[in-house]
Amino acid sequence: MEIVRDWARSVSLVAVLCSMILMLAPARMKRNVAFILEIIVLVAVIAPAWRWVSVVRDRPAALVLESYLPRGTDSGVFSQLYLAETRKQVEALVQSFGLPVSGVKLEVDAATGNLSRITIAIPLEPAGPGDRGMDGSLPESFRKLLSLYTGVPESSVVIEIAEGGK
Repeated sequence: MEIVRDWARSVSLVAVLCSMILMLAPARMKRNVAFILEIIVLVAVIAPAWRWVSVVRDRPAALVLESYLPRGTDSGVFSQLYLAETRKQVEALVQSFGLPVSGVKLEVDAATGNLSRITIAIPLEPAGPGDRGMDGSLPESFRKLLSLYTGVPESSVVIEIAEGGK
């Protein structure tokens, strides 16, 4: 807000000075002097915006991630956050099928840093009176869905069913 106040103050000062110069100008030159003073006021109005544009233009196009991290932080923090968030989303996806999840294990390829394998542990619960026939199995399309969602090959999505909820 202070920037706008300073800008308005400088434009007002230039306008007052230009009007004083215009009053002192001889009558036969008033038209020419007014034209030049209008250009000066226009420059005073546009100058801050021109400075902002030149600052943005001179910045590097690519943002360097490390410049935004606290000192001593490496990009491994973001991979850990990504894995934690992916784990939560996979758990939520399995739970949307009406199944409890006892664990999700994500393995990362060391060479590429991408997910290479997902192991989901689902406890097999005994059928109760309100059971809809869920025996702990997931439809085959679930593997495909999870593969498309995470980018892991369908053959690397492992679903383990544990007896007794273990």
